[in-house]
Amino acid sequence: MVFKQMLEDRSARPDVSSYTTMIRGFCKFGRIGDARQLFDKMLCEPNLVTYNTLVDGYCKKGLLEDARKIVYQMIVRGKSKPDTVTFTSLIDGYCKKGELDLALKYLEEMAKWSCKPNLVTYNSLIYGLCMQGKINVAEKMLVKMLLNGIKPDVATHTSLLKGFCIAGRLDDAVKHLEEMLRIRIKPDVRSYEVIINEYCKMGHPMEAMNVLEQMKVQSLVPNVSSFNAVLRALCHLGETETAFHVLQQMPRQGTAPNSLSYSIVICKLCKHQGRMRDAEDLVVTMIRKGHSLDASMYSSLVQGYCESNDMEMAVEMFREMIQKGFVINRESFSALLKNLCQDSKGSEVEKVFEEMCRRCHVPEVDLYRRVVDEHLIR
Repeated sequence: MVFKQMLEDRSARPDVSSYTTMIRGFCKFGRIGDARQLFDKMLCEPNLVTYNTLVDGYCKKGLLEDARKIVYQMIVRGKSKPDTVTFTSLIDGYCKKGELDLALKYLEEMAKWSCKPNLVTYNSLIYGLCMQGKINVAEKMLVKMLLNGIKPDVATHTSLLKGFCIAGRLDDAVKHLEEMLRIRIKPDVRSYEVIINEYCKMGHPMEAMNVLEQMKVQSLVPNVSSFNAVLRALCHLGETETAFHVLQQMPRQGTAPNSLSYSIVICKLCKHQGRMRDAEDLVVTMIRKGHSLDASMYSSLVQGYCESNDMEMAVEMFREMIQKGFVINRESFSALLKNLCQDSKGSEVEKVFEEMCRRCHVPEVDLYRRVVDEHLIR
């Protein structure tokens, strides 16, 4: 290691820049303990950049008390004075921890040291305020930001969108999104995602789909999480056919469905009589795309086949899932046992249970045992 050789070679001692680079590297990889150890062993006086690097490292780790102590040490030594970067790191750290009182305290402290807040400072404060639903205070901070000559960016406005949503003011969030376009601040994927998720949470997936179309006009590709929110909301409202169509259209809009996308729709299709063929087609597609079935999908398929009176496929799916170590949920397990009993295969019930217990780690096994006993008694 070159740095270690420099320490051992008295004729080539590392300077403050070398130490700072090493400390920054340790912080980048989350090795804050090593960074502090090297800082304490420095053979030269740390400069402002060194202090700020360590303070930022502590703040990103959520170790605000340690960061504060480093700032205090900087002040006591008197060689360096905290600047905007120093205070912004502290403010950002406290905002992300939800400790807004301390964040605002350091904003006031900045003025005492003649440090002016920059874009990052204000963005951190507005984000922190919005995450706690204090949208009115965040809007006042925005005004203060503008009066100080700092122009908000897309991150500022996205925080405000989230703040409106957290405060239950979806209509204001939508208006703010429109205002962004009017003042030529182009919303990014995250901005639209905030509105889409809120529409879905409020049970308005059709409006969310309109936002997806707006993104298309803006040449933006939605995150798969946005589509999943829409799929989940559609299925919750019983709009299974629309969800099925949206899932099929996702690749054409540039977003590849993930395992969760398929799971949401497959599980819903399995609950609808006559839709098992569509569910099967989706299973084939997802496997071809490199995704695997999980316990939830297997359970839904077993129950779907049971309700379609296709016991051969139900048993096949059950055996396939337990071979992979997946435990069927109790509702689907009950449906399987019920149909086995109806098909005069009551003798298979005990075998099915024993095989599952042998191949899988079954949590709450007593509850599954109770399901078996209830069907055997019948």
